[in-house]
Amino acid sequence: MEKILVVDDEVFMRELLYNLLTRQGYQVVTSGNGVDALERLRSDRPDLIILDYKMTKMSGLETLRKIREFDTTVDIIMLTGFATAELEKEAVKLGVSNFIQKNLSIEVFVKTIKNSIEKRKTKVEEVRKQPAKIMVVDDDDSVRNLLARFLSRRGYTISVVASGEEALEKIKTDKPDLILLDIRMPGMDGLVTLKKIKLLDESIGVIMITADQDLDSAQAALALGAYEYIMKPFNLEYLDLAVLTKILMLK
Repeated sequence: MEKILVVDDEVFMRELLYNLLTRQGYQVVTSGNGVDALERLRSDRPDLIILDYKMTKMSGLETLRKIREFDTTVDIIMLTGFATAELEKEAVKLGVSNFIQKNLSIEVFVKTIKNSIEKRKTKVEEVRKQPAKIMVVDDDDSVRNLLARFLSRRGYTISVVASGEEALEKIKTDKPDLILLDIRMPGMDGLVTLKKIKLLDESIGVIMITADQDLDSAQAALALGAYEYIMKPFNLEYLDLAVLTKILMLK
């Protein structure tokens, strides 16, 4: 079931869109401001965002800029009571796929949503047909085996290594698209490994994995170029969405 994030500071509009879109069979998450929307984007991984332009806590354009810092691929439709040429030009630069007027008919509104969802599904299908190469770097056998089995069933080509040193050697021959990298390992730790990976090839995506709820490590990893920071034990559905989103960004 496709997931849609509705961001609007008016309770009436959130309720209206929630009711309309759930009746169409979509899973809907609602948010009343840009700050919360960014948290929802990270936790819920929507297929589509419907974003109000005029909000008080954080404007639609500012929220849009923040979203694009985290995810350059998620489809975004901007909802507005008015649309100027200047607004549309700026929003299009930031990757808005469409504009919807608040007074638009329900039929046209639903058709616009369905078209956006279908385009997203087509992109995902194309990625699945051309399997990305993913390397799992973790000193725990059970973690490596779990991730290798799970991601292989998703159609990815998987390689596994047990240390940062081994990963750096294997990157030279395997050239993965994405690396799942443990923070705590014997020898070279994950942050040092991450730094060296980015020096070798900046284009390789990296998602950090760890059992420690250490915000300092998380911030350090993001500053060094990691895309995401995922906690053990894994929520495999969330992991799958994070991997897919990053692969879409890399394609």
